[in-house]
Amino acid sequence: MYRPRLERPRNRIVSYRFLDFVHDALIHGGLATGVKGTEIVGARACPGNSALLGHHVTQRQNHCHTSVVTTPDPYLADHLRQLDPASVANCRAATGEQGSFAEARVIAKPDPIVPFQQELGVLLLSPLAIRDSSTRRWWDSLPQEWLSSAINARLSRLAGRSTSLFIHPEPLYGVGQSEAFCFGASQRIPQSLGWICAWSFCAFGATGHGG
Repeated sequence: MYRPRLERPRNRIVSYRFLDFVHDALIHGGLATGVKGTEIVGARACPGNSALLGHHVTQRQNHCHTSVVTTPDPYLADHLRQLDPASVANCRAATGEQGSFAEARVIAKPDPIVPFQQELGVLLLSPLAIRDSSTRRWWDSLPQEWLSSAINARLSRLAGRSTSLFIHPEPLYGVGQSEAFCFGASQRIPQSLGWICAWSFCAFGATGHGG
């Protein structure tokens, strides 16, 4: 797994309205390394994800100083090692937005999973929303007895194979902080919570690099 961290200098932020602005900037950077568009966007894209570190300012303004990209795909990882931060940029005339990671440092983060590891603690960088498969409504509480099956169902579809992880919410983040990650079925997730590290969980029962 390759996890480059694009870190802007102190007090040099990228301002944006919606996440897709920074997502498109990352796509531009990926294309500049020689990756084909169909390999990073669409149903047949190489697996990967990204997260931003920053803060929410107003309803239509957000700031980020760091972007963390992750991929387990060797082909995509080889290209990302050639990533030029200056190519991670975007400009939208319609909204007047423009941003670039040109001055960012690229820091390669170590693989969080080592051979034969059986447990992994995960800290989410954004709220988690889970929908009930029978009612199609969003959960407004966190029933631990259903959490593993719900997450395994999604992971199995993404991985193309069956996963059987045991998911355990971290009490330090879950107890007394349910408002950080649980919302009523009819509620919209507040944008102001976009940067809350809502909770963490440990996954048990993984074999090798599974899950």
